[in-house]
Amino acid sequence: MAHVESMGIAESKSPLERRNTVARRSQRRSITNVKARVDKVFPSIKRFKSVNKDETYHTIHTEIEHLQNELMRKARDLQPQVRNLYDNTLKKLDAAFIALDDKLKENQEKSARKQKEQEEKAEKKKKNKNQDVASENNDGDVEIQEVEEEQEATNLEESTDKRKTVELKFVQIIPDEVIQADVHNNNVAKSPEEKRKSILKHGVAVMPGAMMNEMASKPRTVSIQQHQDNKVEDNEKINTKINEIIENLQATEYQIADFIGKRNGTQHNRIRDKLLGYMDVLDGFSPSDDYTVEQINICKNYVTSCLNFLEEKALDEEKLQDDVFYPAAVAASPVVSPVKLLVDVTERVSDKTVAEEITNDVKKHLKILEQRATKDQSFRRPSNQRKTGNEDEEKLMKLKNDLLNIKTTIDTTPTNAENLFLGLKGRLDLVKLGLDQLKFTSEDEEKQRDILYNEVETLKNMVEAKISLTRQAVRQWPIEQDKEKVNLEELRKIEEKFQTLKPQIESFTGVTSDNKFYELDENSIKLILKMDKLDFERGSESHTKKIELLKEIYNYGDLLDQRAKQSEDLLEVERGVNDIERNFARNLKLKDLDALNEKDNQRQYNEHLLQRKQTCIRNMEALFEKISSNKERSTTDNVPKQVAAINPSYSISTIELQFARVKKEIDAFPGTSTENNIKLAQGNELRSRTIVLSKEVHAYIDILRSKAEETETIKEVENQLKSINDMIDTYKGMDTELNAIEHELRTVQKKLESIRVCQRRKPLDEKGESTHKYV
Repeated sequence: MAHVESMGIAESKSPLERRNTVARRSQRRSITNVKARVDKVFPSIKRFKSVNKDETYHTIHTEIEHLQNELMRKARDLQPQVRNLYDNTLKKLDAAFIALDDKLKENQEKSARKQKEQEEKAEKKKKNKNQDVASENNDGDVEIQEVEEEQEATNLEESTDKRKTVELKFVQIIPDEVIQADVHNNNVAKSPEEKRKSILKHGVAVMPGAMMNEMASKPRTVSIQQHQDNKVEDNEKINTKINEIIENLQATEYQIADFIGKRNGTQHNRIRDKLLGYMDVLDGFSPSDDYTVEQINICKNYVTSCLNFLEEKALDEEKLQDDVFYPAAVAASPVVSPVKLLVDVTERVSDKTVAEEITNDVKKHLKILEQRATKDQSFRRPSNQRKTGNEDEEKLMKLKNDLLNIKTTIDTTPTNAENLFLGLKGRLDLVKLGLDQLKFTSEDEEKQRDILYNEVETLKNMVEAKISLTRQAVRQWPIEQDKEKVNLEELRKIEEKFQTLKPQIESFTGVTSDNKFYELDENSIKLILKMDKLDFERGSESHTKKIELLKEIYNYGDLLDQRAKQSEDLLEVERGVNDIERNFARNLKLKDLDALNEKDNQRQYNEHLLQRKQTCIRNMEALFEKISSNKERSTTDNVPKQVAAINPSYSISTIELQFARVKKEIDAFPGTSTENNIKLAQGNELRSRTIVLSKEVHAYIDILRSKAEETETIKEVENQLKSINDMIDTYKGMDTELNAIEHELRTVQKKLESIRVCQRRKPLDEKGESTHKYV
C-alpha cells in the first residue's frame, strides 16, 4: 500500500491512483508468472531429441502458443510501467518458437550425420572382412616358406662341409604397367600371390615375411618428378587481400571478446573455421618480394593470436558440464542452467536486436554471479571435497524448489490445459523418485522428506482432480439467481478473510521491508481483485455492502502503511540514539541529539510502540545527563543554553542539581574573607543575599518548568488540530464522524482554556517569596 507523508501524518492516495496501483501490481505479477513459465520451456526444448514433429514437439509448441495467447490477452489496458516487461516476455516467446524449430533441425542434422557414419562403418567393416579373407591365403604361403627354411637348416647341420658365406642381392621388380599407371600412387598395390610369382620367375629364393616387410618399408628407388607450375600472384592483389583479412580479423576479435560458450560448440566452431579459413588463404599466397612475405607473416601471427584468444575464452566440456562461460566458483549455482540455455538459443536467433539484448542480460547476470561468488564462499564447492551428506542436502533443497515451482505453475495453469497438467503430474513423479533416492541419517532430515512426500501426494491428487475436471463438460449456471447467490457467498468469504486480516494489521509493528508487511499487503490486494469480479445490481443491498467493504479494506491498507511508517520513524530515532552512544567519545555535540529529540516529539506513534518510545526517551535523557556532566563538571554559572532548548524537563533537573550542590558548599563554608573559603555569619548580609539568590533560582526553575509544560500542551493541541483537519477533509456526511469531530474540538477547547500564558512573570515578590506555584 502506498502512502504520502506530510508533517508526520500519512495521507492516502486518490482512489484512481490506488486502483492503478492495484492493476499495475496484478499485471506485473501475472506477466512475471508467464515469463517464469517461458523460462521453464527452454529446458524442455533442450531435452527435445526427436527428429520429426511428434507428440512431444506438438506439446511444447502448444504450450508456447498458450503462453503467447495468455500474454496477448494481458495487453489490454496495460500499465506503462510494465510495458517493458511485457515486451521482453513477448520477445522470449518468439525466441522459444525459433529455438524449438532450430532444435528440430539440429536433431535432423545429427540423425543424418549419425546414419551416414554408421553406413561408412558398415562399408569399412565389409572391406576389412574381404581383406581378412585375402590375408588367410597369404598365411598359407608363409607356412610353406617356413617349412622349406626348416628343411634347409636341417640339411646344413647334417652336412660335414664347411659353411660358406653367401651374399644375396634382393632385387625388386616393378612391372611396366605399374610404372605407366603411377609409381607414387600408394593405392596401386600387388597382392601377395603376384609378389611371390614375380620373385620365383627371376630365380630368387623365397624371402621370409619379416624380410619382405622390411623391404616394403624402405622407400622405392624409382621416383617420378611431377612438375608443378608455381603461379606468381600479383603483389598488389595480395596486399589488398591481406588488408581485407585484417579488417575482418578486427571484427572477429570483437566477436571473440563477447564469446560465451563451450569448446567445439556451434559458435566456437563457426569462429574457429573462419580463422582457419583465413590461415588457409594466407598459406596459399606465393609472394615474390620480402615486404609481402613480412605482411603475410604479421597477418598469420594475428590469426594465431585470435585462435589462442578463442581457446582461452572457450571452456572444455569435460571440465564443466554447463555450456556457459562463468567462474568455477559459480558452477554450483542453480541459476546457471537457464542462463546456459539462453546462450544456446541466442546462437540461433535471426533477429540481431533480440540476440544482442539476450546476450547483454546474460553478461549482466553472469557478472552478478561472479561478484557474489567472490564475496560468498557458499558458491565454492569443489568436487573433490564434497561430502555425501552435503550432496543429499543440496538435492533436497533442489527438490523443494522444484516442488515450489510446481505449486506456482498449478495456480497459474488454466483449468482447460490437460496436457500441461499431465506434464505437472510427470514432474511430481520425478520429485517423488528423487526423494526415494535420498539417504539421510538424522531424524530432522527424515521428517523433512516425509513432509515433502505428503506435499507431493497432495499436489498429485490436486492435479489428477483438475485433469478429470478438464475432461468433463463445462456446466453453465442455469438461472441468474444462482449466480447472484454465488457472488453473495464469495462476498461473505472475502469478508471473513478480511476479518482475519484486521487484527493482524492493527497489531503490526514492523517496517515496509518485512515479509509480514508484503504478506498483509498482497492479501489485501487479492481481496480487492476478487471483489472487482463480483457483479451486483447498482443500488442493491449487496452492492452497497460491497462498496462499504471495499472502502474498509482501503482504509486498513492506509492503516498498514501508517503503522509501517511509524515503526520506521521510531527505528530511525533508535538507531540515531544507538549511534550516538557508540560514538560518544568522538561526538559530544548536542545538535544531533537535538534533531533526534525534535523528530521524536513531532511524530505520533500507536499504542503498540509506546513502550519502545519510552525506552528511547529514557536513553536520550541519559545521554543528556552524560553530556552535561562532561561539559559542566567544574562550573555552576555556565549553564548551556543548548541543553535548556533541547529538553526542558532535563535542563530543569540539571539546574536544580547544580544549584543544590552550590547551596551546600555555601552553607558549610567555615572560612574568612582572606581565606580561600569564606565563613559566613548567620545574620551577615552576604548570607541573606545567598538565601535570596537561592529562592530566585528555584523560582526561575518553577517558571521554566511551567513554560515547558504549557509549550508541550500547545504542541499537543496543534497535533490534534491537524488530525481534526484531516477528519474534516475526509468527512463523508456520517453522524458518527460528525460526533467524533465535535468531541475532539471540545477536548482541544478545554486544553486551551487550561493554559495560562503570561509573558511578564516575576520570580519573587517584594517579600522575597516565589510568585509561582509549582504544579
